Amino acid sequence: MSLNLDTDIQYVKGVGPARAGVLRKMGITNVRTLLYFVPKGRERYLFYRGFRTIGECLGGEDVIVKGKVGKVGVRRTRGGRRIFEVSIHDDTGTLWGVWFNVKPYITKTFQEGMTVVFRGKVSVYDRMQMVHPQFETVKEGEESELNEYIAEGMILPVYPETAEFHEVIGQSAFRKIVKTAWEEVKNSLADPIPRDILEKEKMCTLQEMFRFLHFPESLEEIDAGIHRYKFQELFSMELGIALYSHQIRK
Repeated sequence: MSLNLDTDIQYVKGVGPARAGVLRKMGITNVRTLLYFVPKGRERYLFYRGFRTIGECLGGEDVIVKGKVGKVGVRRTRGGRRIFEVSIHDDTGTLWGVWFNVKPYITKTFQEGMTVVFRGKVSVYDRMQMVHPQFETVKEGEESELNEYIAEGMILPVYPETAEFHEVIGQSAFRKIVKTAWEEVKNSLADPIPRDILEKEKMCTLQEMFRFLHFPESLEEIDAGIHRYKFQELFSMELGIALYSHQIRK
């Protein structure tokens, strides 16, 4: 079955009825809404070209590390505040992930012995830690794929997720779903913004926007994609207001 922007999300390869139900709850109903489901800032990307072993990390650095989960638990401060903590380790050291006001599903995500990736700013007090790191769990069979990302220094988007999304789909599978849809429709996209406006504002095309946001190769591409995305939101809103005003005047 060939895809177009209006194809129901269920019929994209890798989705099916169960995953489609999860995606619909997140507002992803067809290929169009799938492509527009993008990270909204450069902090929502994993930069594997910044990969470090834990022992190489220094305080103040924004890095990405991989390790095996050790201790998992919740502790309370003297003021009664709950803090969720996860230790991960590799052959060179141990690092802690720390979350305040944690979402319930995160406490159920980490299990001892599983492989995870953390990305965030390292701080060092009596131990090395990251506060509210971005994270991705590496499922069985995905380790070789992760090592390939690291070797190639890839940049991967981290999509907004719910507990159900995390359990039923996950980031890696979702990226493959986006890739499948993108490859089928990328050459048939009609840009809603006229060429002269794009040139005047020095913006990328719609096709470039989707590629930059879902499959970026540099920070500059991410920034260009985000700029175009935000401009298009404002452009569409202004156009809608103008059309509404015109109808009232008529």
